[in-house]
Formats: sequence, structure tokens, C-alpha cells
Amino acid sequence: MLSTTEIDNYKKHLNQFYFMIEKSQCNYNFNFKDSQEDWLYKVDEDNKTIVFNCFIAEICQGDYYLSIIIHELFHFIVQKINYKSEVKHIKSTLGDFIMQTFNIEADLYTSKYYKEYLNYELDDFIKVLYDGRSTFASEEFKIGKLNRFLGSIVSIINFYSTNTYRIFLPHFEIKSNAQNGEINLNNQITIFVTNNNSHSMLYVYRLDSDLKNILQAFNSTVTMKFDEYLKIVKTFCDGIKIE
Repeated sequence: MLSTTEIDNYKKHLNQFYFMIEKSQCNYNFNFKDSQEDWLYKVDEDNKTIVFNCFIAEICQGDYYLSIIIHELFHFIVQKINYKSEVKHIKSTLGDFIMQTFNIEADLYTSKYYKEYLNYELDDFIKVLYDGRSTFASEEFKIGKLNRFLGSIVSIINFYSTNTYRIFLPHFEIKSNAQNGEINLNNQITIFVTNNNSHSMLYVYRLDSDLKNILQAFNSTVTMKFDEYLKIVKTFCDGIKIE
């Protein structure tokens, strides 16, 4: 259960993030509810209230929980997503690709808030992601989650280094000769890039050892110190950019 002080602090950040995006004061109230049901936020338009589920705050660090609710607020402000059912509708009608792009964009603007309002350096923000890597852990490997994971990292690194808002969405492919449940990825990775109003494709090549390392960083069940995690993701993302 969040304390009154914690709730007030989260509300302050949510209002600041809203102002960062909209350049105006927020006309919604923010509330928090502890629920084990499968939702992160709900919007009550009649009462102009957004309710965030704070149950997950009990199983992750405060900085990571803040990144979650800011990410969800971006979904509401910019992408006009009010309910979890709308996410399912987007996936079923427009495909997982669009929802991955939405999520990477939300992660990108979350990192902007941490950089500009909390003075987080790149390594500091990657540490936030590292601290939360087990929060939404799943034993089932999903290639789409790997695409989103690396897409967010590449997009955030690009933002910190260039101060541009580009969305990088990789498309990993599993080799047909994968055996014994081991995940073997193709060495060539296709990356879709949105750059303001234009779109382009990148094709990058990574060694088997690099692919194995990034899979370990992605796999929340693998015990890994932060310094190792940081080195792996930065090495993997090195050179992925638009000139």
C-alpha cells in the first residue's frame, strides 16, 4: 500500500509529465487503487479521473513504478488509449506491430521526462529498466517482447545521444534449426525506423555471441549484474542509427 507521501509524489510527477506533453495544466485527477486484477490504469471520463493500479508498486522499485505510470499516462494523453480492452482491439485489428510502436514511443517519452525533469543520465535510466526487468517476467519466450525490449533501448540511446525522437522497431527472426528449446536468432536484423514524418529501414548484422548475450539480458530469469547488463545492451545497440 502506498503512503500518502508516495501518492502525492507520484501525482506531482504525473502532473509534470502531462505539462511536458501538452504544455498545459492537467484537468484530470489522479487516484491510486490496490488491485490484483489485470489492469494498470482506468479512465473515468465522467469524473475526470485516472486511476492507477498500485498493486504492482509492491513488487518493484519506486523509480520503475513511476516509469510504468508515466508510460501509461502517455498512452492516454497521446495515443488515446483508455482501457486494456482497447489494447487488445488494436492488436487484433492493426496487429502487434502497431502496439509495439506505441509502447516504444511511450518508453521514449518516459525517458525524456527522466532526462529533462529528473536529470537522469542514460546509464541511470537504463538502470531503472534493469531494476524492473523481472516485474512482468514470463517463462514463455515471445519474439514480439524481444522486439519491443530492444526497440525501446535503441530508441532511448538514440534520444540521449542526438535529442531526436526516432522510433526503432527491430524484427528478430528465429532460425529454423533451433533445437532442444534453445532460441537461435538470425544474424541479420531488420529495423523499421520512424523519423518525424518519414519512415525507413535498417539492416544490421550481429554475431551469434552478441545475440546470445542480448537474449540473456532480455531473459529476466537470468541472474546478471547491472554492469554486465549495461555493457551488453550498449554493445548490441552500438552503430544502430540513422545518419
